[in-house]
Amino acid sequence: MMGGFGSLRAMNDTIKQNRDQLKANKKKPFEKRDWSTKSENLLQDDRKLSEEERIRLVQAVWQSNKEEARKQVVGFILSVIIVGTLVVAFLAWW
Repeated sequence: MMGGFGSLRAMNDTIKQNRDQLKANKKKPFEKRDWSTKSENLLQDDRKLSEEERIRLVQAVWQSNKEEARKQVVGFILSVIIVGTLVVAFLAWW
């Protein structure tokens, strides 16, 4: 009876194939990757912001952060209320 030996051989063959594929894709230690060969400067065509534009941008970011913090606090308070209500209801039922 050879129960299970076919599946063990299939597993072994798969492991060998995976190892061979990994060797084929292996890079040398200092070889450059495709994504690292781009030398374009992302800020090359950007224009400088005037002082007024920079102040407006900073204020907009601050406002956005305040609104996000407010949303997080409201969400936290609501979740505490809901969980507290469920706990009290469970304890009253118990």
